[in-house]
Amino acid sequence: MSLKTRLWKLLRRMAVGSLVLVFAATALVQSEQWLLRRRAQRLLDDIRQIEMGNSSWADAQRLMTRWGAWGGYYGTCTLERCDYHIAMQDWFRGMPATTFEGEEQRTVLDYRHCCEWLKPVYRLLGGRFAVVQSWIQVRNGIIWTKTYSVRMANTYQDYLPWQNTGGYWDPIIAYASGKTHLTRIDYSPDHPEYSIDLGPCTVCTLVAVSFTPQTDKKTMNKLLDVDLSCLTRWIGCKQDEIMPEAYKLAVADSNKPDLAERDSSECRDPVDLAARDARYAAIAELADIKEDRNSEEVVRLARFRSLASLKGNAYVGPLLFRDELPLRSKNKLVGGVAASTLKLGDRVILLFGEKPDEKDFVIQTYDLCSFIPITPENLAAVRRGVAFDTVPREY
Repeated sequence: MSLKTRLWKLLRRMAVGSLVLVFAATALVQSEQWLLRRRAQRLLDDIRQIEMGNSSWADAQRLMTRWGAWGGYYGTCTLERCDYHIAMQDWFRGMPATTFEGEEQRTVLDYRHCCEWLKPVYRLLGGRFAVVQSWIQVRNGIIWTKTYSVRMANTYQDYLPWQNTGGYWDPIIAYASGKTHLTRIDYSPDHPEYSIDLGPCTVCTLVAVSFTPQTDKKTMNKLLDVDLSCLTRWIGCKQDEIMPEAYKLAVADSNKPDLAERDSSECRDPVDLAARDARYAAIAELADIKEDRNSEEVVRLARFRSLASLKGNAYVGPLLFRDELPLRSKNKLVGGVAASTLKLGDRVILLFGEKPDEKDFVIQTYDLCSFIPITPENLAAVRRGVAFDTVPREY
């Protein structure tokens, strides 16, 4: 056998061997990616079954038993209080999984710090750096909140070994979060039980939804419609594909002329909904007016003192609320009342989120729906909203 023939056979064997290795590596990466997708779908199905405010401690235990290999809790986990977190990653561990314990962020599953040069290869074989996470919160035997999140790398152009971004190359994020309460700024008056955020996000492509226990089942199914085929696609998903139903709802909202840009100088929101979602409500007196001069005008600013609590054992006492209401004629309170007509001694119903003597206390100055003129109709509406708020505060 000639040297040329032997060399040709060697090259052919090497080529065949290389192809076998490529096919085997592709099959391994793809099988792991499909396994992640299958688990992510099962987890999503389980989260869909949870009814916030109705699902019990027994339902939480079943979820924890099924997902114990991927789950954990902080501190103790009992019927009275349990914060349970589930997290899973792609096979390469290209993205970390994080959560919050109180106000402090902690890493649950870290990402692979080594082998940066393998990341482009992994992606070319069909791998996709991804993290799937879920949370539930149990209080006094009831599941009050649930969250489902998928975060994955979405493009190819930045997958170069010398462009190390820690696995965060242009991530696309689907985030569905249950909350016990939304704020007026979050939602549209047309649907006060949910909100949708399409960004902008400076480092990602985002679709994020929030919903309360009062969200109807049909809408909840739309908000939890996550297309997990994005985990196994060779080409990344677009924003309108990762959560298609939520995206459609958001686009429909943006096309409504009255809601395209909410006017911050006028309050048109229902009083009962504003009172329902406020943490505290009180009857307050306009106790101080000062003038603030800027480059364009002199603005009269009103400060209030709480006289009687209407909700949440609100603060009552001599301390003035630090944030102020600009008494401009263009600022219209509930019922079209001009803020400029208020004078010392006038009383309003004040809605707020924290007590004035608490750290970092803030009343949103330009949230005019926080200052409600006292009328029999407004007071009755506030009392209805307070009575309707039977959901415990978000934890």
